[in-house]
Amino acid sequence: MKEISLKEDMENIQALTDISQENMNEFPDMSQEYTHKFPDMLRENTKISSNMSQEIMHQLPDKSKENMRALPDYVCKTIDILKNANYEAYLVGGCVRDLLMGTLPNDYDITTNALPDEIKEVFKEYRTIDVGIQYGTVCVVVDGHNIEITTYRIDGRYRDNRHPDKVIFTANITDDLSRRDFTINAIAYDGENIIDPFNGKKDIENRIIRCVGDAYERFDEDALRIMRALRFSSALKFNIEKNTEEICFELADSLKNISAERLHTELNKLLLGDDVYKVLSEYHPILSVFIPEIKPCIAFDQKTVYHIYDVWRHISKAVASSPKSLRIRLTMLFHDLAKPLVYTTDEMGSRHFFGHAEESSKIANVIMKRLCYDKKTIKNVTLLVKYHDHNNRNVNDPRVIKRFLSIIGEENYFLLLDVKLADTSAKSSLAYYVREKCELAALEVSRILTNGDPYLISHLEVNGYDLTQLGFKGEKIRQMLNFILTSVIEEDISNDRDKLLTYAKKMLDKGF
Repeated sequence: MKEISLKEDMENIQALTDISQENMNEFPDMSQEYTHKFPDMLRENTKISSNMSQEIMHQLPDKSKENMRALPDYVCKTIDILKNANYEAYLVGGCVRDLLMGTLPNDYDITTNALPDEIKEVFKEYRTIDVGIQYGTVCVVVDGHNIEITTYRIDGRYRDNRHPDKVIFTANITDDLSRRDFTINAIAYDGENIIDPFNGKKDIENRIIRCVGDAYERFDEDALRIMRALRFSSALKFNIEKNTEEICFELADSLKNISAERLHTELNKLLLGDDVYKVLSEYHPILSVFIPEIKPCIAFDQKTVYHIYDVWRHISKAVASSPKSLRIRLTMLFHDLAKPLVYTTDEMGSRHFFGHAEESSKIANVIMKRLCYDKKTIKNVTLLVKYHDHNNRNVNDPRVIKRFLSIIGEENYFLLLDVKLADTSAKSSLAYYVREKCELAALEVSRILTNGDPYLISHLEVNGYDLTQLGFKGEKIRQMLNFILTSVIEEDISNDRDKLLTYAKKMLDKGF
């Protein structure tokens, strides 16, 4: 995309300010320079002032006034610096939405009629970072906090379902708000008043996700907005407005044009939402565009007394029933994907899914690599998927527990118990006995850990060096350490250094 500027010719500037999104393709190419100043007359004509029409100006609702007044000092300071330099400055986007909902934002974005170089000039005493200057964004470090400041802009045509071919800086805040995805994110706040030309505040009150303007255009511009709609629905427990929803389904295939990294970022946030069950169960045709492995699970009858839902609804319920841990929720999303591929049916008509956990782990590995998850996340999630159906028999036998601890480790053991509980919560009551098994296993693991019982090679009172001193070499060292660990876990020998060395020497003499 080209870096752009405003032409010096006043007629072109005025045309750019007034032009609509529909004829954006007729914009003249912009030069590489973007340091031209807005003429004073244009600034006066487009300035949003305190007498703005009541259609787009709202006083703060009582329930949000406290949060609005409690803006962080560095945010107020940034706004004041811009205003004192005779520029406009508004909080915009998600931070305003969160404030109106009574939630303190994690970060704050500011939009202004100052051009990028003007922003840098105003904050010349501060550190600035050109994080997206071709889009008009400058990051300013104020009192140790990064805050992004972006020039009002209008976007050109989107030809790749992600990036506009060009952007046009404007002096009108309403022009800037009109390019945003949803009405709930198209609200601006200057510390005193709210600017809301698309009734986003009303949609927040009614808990509705609605596109700004034409839904087809918004999703065609950036297909990731489809996933953002689903994510907001899950996270905020909002309903997607009917027309917006219809276009989500209609343009779902355009998600194929979106990078894997952007998709998995939105998927993660969706999974951690409070209304994740509704979104997974109702919008699976959209999710299956980039995770086609879920398609066979839709409406697949498990035909077993232990289940009351088809595979996909079971998966959706299990995700929603699990703790808000990304590792666990990804595990629940993938844990039963192989069931339609491995099932068998007995003479009574009941279905069985032998080996589904390991096969689901393999499928999870493929999906997560395709979506560019990091190696650590892939390893952790696929391990939990692989062992999610591990039998909890003999949970009172410490040897059984320690054997399994030696395979998956302490952290994963407790996470696996959470996985099992979530899995069980999405089954029929006949499977609820698993809950008691999990409680007993947790108690036994806690006792093992409290007592310091060994279950890893690193817990042994002998090490590889000790074995080399006895005469073990190469691969035999590792094999002997594993053999000793098994003997200690099985309580055939105590974890005493002298006894273990004597034991190892005897094994070496026998030709181990």
